[in-house]
Amino acid sequence: MNPKLIALLSLALSCNLAQGAESSFDGVRCDSKIESVLLGRVMQNTKVAAIEKKYKQLNLQLLWSDGLEADGDPWTLTSWMICEKEYLLVHRKNVVKDVLAAPQNLPHHKFELGTCQSQGKTIPGTAIFLAPTQNKAMPILFDRVWTIDESKLSFREIKGGKISCAK
Repeated sequence: MNPKLIALLSLALSCNLAQGAESSFDGVRCDSKIESVLLGRVMQNTKVAAIEKKYKQLNLQLLWSDGLEADGDPWTLTSWMICEKEYLLVHRKNVVKDVLAAPQNLPHHKFELGTCQSQGKTIPGTAIFLAPTQNKAMPILFDRVWTIDESKLSFREIKGGKISCAK
């Protein structure tokens, strides 16, 4: 192989390594499938204001974040507004394990955490539901909610019947 080509490739590789891993929102565009782009990304431990400013073309805004723990292994659930739509990201050790997008047909709702019951039985685990943004009395009846499978750190949809949830 040409020594000049080897030197050029080595220089390019070392420059990429010096810059560090790609940031969580690099390459995200409003017309892309955001869930797929974010999956497996490393969420950098940077000030939120700096992240929001860097990606202002995405109208990026951190809505909330919650640290959770299962069997001594902490993980985080964050809610981001990206391109005018809410997304939940579940990540462990800063790596995004799953992404849940708010359904398009519920624009005046936001993700909430709480407890839910279906047919008189409590749904185990962390329950996630889309509550109306207007102050509505709890509990609310839903036709679907999500939980987090803590062993896989993935969202699991639960449908059917009337599911009662409260914060």
